[in-house]
Amino acid sequence: MDEFGADDLPFETGFGNGQLLTREELETINTTYAEATVRQASQPGDVMFVAMGNPIHLEDHQPTVAASAEIEDVA
Repeated sequence: MDEFGADDLPFETGFGNGQLLTREELETINTTYAEATVRQASQPGDVMFVAMGNPIHLEDHQPTVAASAEIEDVA
C-alpha cells in the first residue's frame, strides 16, 4: 500500500482462459461480495481456527481456560 497507494495497486485479475477482467467488472464483483457479506462481531468465548502451518492433533493440547455453560437471556 505504501508503494502503490490504494488506487494504484497492481491489477491482474482474469478469467480461466487468461482474458483480464475490466475494472468495471471487478468493481461489480466486489460490490456484490460486499452486499452479500454478513459480519458478526466476536463474542467472549468464541473460538477462531486459523489454518496455517503444520497440522496439530487436538488430543495433544489441553484447554487453557475452563469450559463455561452460561446462557445469556437476550429476550
